[in-house]
Amino acid sequence: SERWGEAIEAYDTIIRNRKDDSLGIEASYKKGRAQLLSGEASAAEQTFRDLLSRRSNDIMAFKARLELAEMALEKENWNEAVELAEMVIGNLLDENAAHAQYIIGNRYYLTGDYERAVDELMRVTILYKNVKSYEEWSARSKLLMARCNISLDKKDEAEKNLEEVLELHPRDELGAEAKRILEGIR
Repeated sequence: SERWGEAIEAYDTIIRNRKDDSLGIEASYKKGRAQLLSGEASAAEQTFRDLLSRRSNDIMAFKARLELAEMALEKENWNEAVELAEMVIGNLLDENAAHAQYIIGNRYYLTGDYERAVDELMRVTILYKNVKSYEEWSARSKLLMARCNISLDKKDEAEKNLEEVLELHPRDELGAEAKRILEGIR
């Protein structure tokens, strides 16, 4: 926590000196991330909202919207999470948009609308094939689709989702999660 405190102070110095230029905006985003990681969620939320009020169309503002959307999911503010994610999707076609689409799918998963969740998550695997982090977001989406399919009693579909994740991620955390879920349903 002390380490995060030092980082937050350093970001505050940059923000004070360069508040509205791109370095200051990036420092604001990183300060919010550091606050989140140090357990200061409400301070992080305020930092992200302040960033949005200063430069709403900066790439860091879109990243801040993703953080706010994830926080909204945690608070069960479903509509806010979707609105923030849709703002990202409406403006970007990169890994941030793939993450935003995942958030929308996760919203439906968390509320038990598994069919809708699968539909939304499928979009990640189809619409964002050319983005930098495609494999990660596709795998995360397939893991969540598998959980939905298990809840829908579609074991074969779930196994297919999980095997696809294992094929691309045989030795990382995503593959390990796929393997755990697969062992649980076999």
